[in-house]
Amino acid sequence: MNIKVVRGDPTAEELAASGVSAVVNAARSISGRYPNTGPLILAQAGIPLVDSVGPLVMRKIREGQQARLEGDRVIVGEQVVAVGVLRSEDTILTAMEHARVELQFLGDG
Repeated sequence: MNIKVVRGDPTAEELAASGVSAVVNAARSISGRYPNTGPLILAQAGIPLVDSVGPLVMRKIREGQQARLEGDRVIVGEQVVAVGVLRSEDTILTAMEHARVELQFLGDG
């Protein structure tokens, strides 16, 4: 895959429509406080999502570099430049359900 560094907050729909082959996120996509549907949209579009690789990844890869994913690892050349959490549709649905429960609990409190 060819690296495209994205700044700002594109929506999952925008990312999927742009033809990305994977999404690597420095932070978590689902905080646990709100049932964010973006990760589910990516999973259902068949786009791998690796979360929580940390902000240093922005220094380790450059726009236009070739990279590949091996599970939860981002690899440039032969070097692992980031390790995160590979999200599946199941783990995303579980996280969304926990967030729904949390949101309901906060609303009832």
